[in-house]
Amino acid sequence: MFIDMTEPVCQLVLADNIAQSLCLSLEQCRSAEKSAVFLQVADFLEATGFLDRAVESFAQTKEILSRSEQAISRPELAVLMAASKMYLTQQIQSHVTLLQDECYEHYLQAYFPATFVKAFKQHLGSHPLANEIKATGISNKIINQAGCGFLSQLSENGSVLAYVDCYLAFDQIIEADQLRQAIADLDNIVPADLQYQLLLQLEQTLIDLCRWAVSQDRAIRPEVKTINSYRGYLKEYEEYINSPLSEAAQEQLNDYQQLQIPLALAQKMVFIANLQSFPFMLLLVTATQQKFATIVALLNDVNQTLGLNEIQQQLIKLTLRDNWERTVAGDLQADIQRISSQLVKKILLSQVTSCAEYVQLKLEKKPIEQYRRMYQQIQKTQPVSLLAYVALIKTMGNLLEVSTPKIQ
Repeated sequence: MFIDMTEPVCQLVLADNIAQSLCLSLEQCRSAEKSAVFLQVADFLEATGFLDRAVESFAQTKEILSRSEQAISRPELAVLMAASKMYLTQQIQSHVTLLQDECYEHYLQAYFPATFVKAFKQHLGSHPLANEIKATGISNKIINQAGCGFLSQLSENGSVLAYVDCYLAFDQIIEADQLRQAIADLDNIVPADLQYQLLLQLEQTLIDLCRWAVSQDRAIRPEVKTINSYRGYLKEYEEYINSPLSEAAQEQLNDYQQLQIPLALAQKMVFIANLQSFPFMLLLVTATQQKFATIVALLNDVNQTLGLNEIQQQLIKLTLRDNWERTVAGDLQADIQRISSQLVKKILLSQVTSCAEYVQLKLEKKPIEQYRRMYQQIQKTQPVSLLAYVALIKTMGNLLEVSTPKIQ
């Protein structure tokens, strides 16, 4: 029996080697854009005793910063990858009780050939190194896919496992492994750089979802019930995104198809790239205990009444000169979501039938007229500076401060 497993074991080893090689290629792309993140991770790993620069011949930060384009070499990235895995494995392994949960059994079974699992599945849990295998499998998966930068997301308040759980859960919720395989199937069909771009988009979306969940103290674990629940919400959100596609999303879809990406994969990647509003809507659904379709309809009504979609698209297209302007633009997008969220809640409390009715009955006339004049002026004088949107969104926020909703 064990002789028959020679080929499956070889395949598992080769798959691991391929995953690590791909990880390094993605890390080269990431580090070319954000070398500071990798230097931060290197300092962290050195401080925690998982990276010895002298032993590993890993250059000091000053030396790397003095290089052309501050480039980190592929061998150095390999050292960081190994150290990151060791650190994350230890962190996961220290939570022995947590690793006993059924939702982590998959990572134990994935270590062995399928025929071995089938024959000895009931005994795997009693393997003397079961917890070590689970922890190693989980850290390998996360670092191979998300890269060393995953560690930069970890706060100092003991939320390592929160990020790990969120990543594993969302990875299954959006069925990321299927997308990775579809992207891998494009080998020798599209340039490798395009495949890297698709994978990086997928991983960035996962990190964004994890960051949101942890920041909101939402306990999202890779359990079947949780995954199925979120998938249900995600399906409704996908219907919202696709009915119809925004102009920007349609352009993105057309670009993918011109690059010979199959339609099904192109549509899925466009959806993945437009998940930024999903957490916001999900919070509203859970906070108001309303159906997803009800919240979507109300948000669409609010967006149409106040012209919020146009404002958001215009903010996206603005030429931002530096990091400060990018920060302001990001804050404005967050303010738009916060204000529209508050307005939806107020509409639900007031039991009016539409945003237009709420504006007419519950808002004072003067501030709403001021907002409309400013909005129209911006539309007539496109393009405008970022400051114009700062003023507009501040005025929009003032609308809620003078509203007087009453529960009827």
